[in-house]
Amino acid sequence: MAVAAGPPGGLNSQLGRLAGSRILLSSLLGIALWEIAGRFVNPLFFAPFSAVVAVLWQLALSGELWVHTSVTLLELVVGFTLGTALGLLGGTLAALNRTFRDLSDPWVSFIYSSPYVAFIPLLVLWLGIGLAPKIAITVLAVFIPVWLNTTVGIVNTEPLLVEVARSFNASRLQIIVQVLFRSALPVILTGLRVAFSRGLIAVVVAEFIASTAGLGFLIERAGSFFDAPRLLAGVTVLAVFTIAMTEVLKWVERKLAPWGLRQ
Repeated sequence: MAVAAGPPGGLNSQLGRLAGSRILLSSLLGIALWEIAGRFVNPLFFAPFSAVVAVLWQLALSGELWVHTSVTLLELVVGFTLGTALGLLGGTLAALNRTFRDLSDPWVSFIYSSPYVAFIPLLVLWLGIGLAPKIAITVLAVFIPVWLNTTVGIVNTEPLLVEVARSFNASRLQIIVQVLFRSALPVILTGLRVAFSRGLIAVVVAEFIASTAGLGFLIERAGSFFDAPRLLAGVTVLAVFTIAMTEVLKWVERKLAPWGLRQ
């Protein structure tokens, strides 16, 4: 079954370079403003970028940075993967089965509207203070946006596309994978970007409350000692994670769903 071609590779490449230039310019401007502001603010409450870089270098040399980073990354990657799988499965079932959608909608709305970080103490009570509660709260934060976007993307697929596929004797599985999923892919990828941000927040807050390692633990300990450079060092690493993952997902969207791009 033929599929409409997306923008040419040259256009995708140009879009990628343009986006990269804008990100670099924005980052340099932000760093310059940060450095200037840090020179005029009480060091108890803020620190210039150069001081934060110095702390990051010290943490890297001591190995402490890699320990905290690896713990947070492990929790985030496992939780994000499980949450994404659960969201894709549940969202697909909800889109394809009206009864399941009606039964699950109240619970999805309840979880989505609830402050999921409020469940952390309960998860710690059930699972302890190891990796398990942080992974569980990440799954809870991630799967709802993926679920909702998958459902909306599939339900809003143009009916004519499905009819054309049926006229070519496409099987139900082919219709789901090659028509419904392909049509919903831009919306699903947007949901993944939202889910990643929610998942990262969930991991960090969970590490604030109950953890002995991780970037959230590093930030919380620095804050309790009013160590602004160390606190901002942890925040900077988290910001780099977020920007990097956002750009990766944008790149995936350009490769897998170019028809969803807007100039």
